Amino acid sequence: MHPNVRLIHNLYGALARTDRAAMVACHAPDGPFSDPAFGVPNPSKVGAM
Repeated sequence: MHPNVRLIHNLYGALARTDRAAMVACHAPDGPFSDPAFGVPNPSKVGAM
């Protein structure tokens, strides 16, 4: 399985389990994030969402 596909599977599995730590682990600490509901938060606050 391609690493990006594995990452997406891990993220959606974490969302389904409401596993916050696993969700945070799927995001790069300095990666961009944008969501229609949240806008574009400060990158350091993405893990707290």
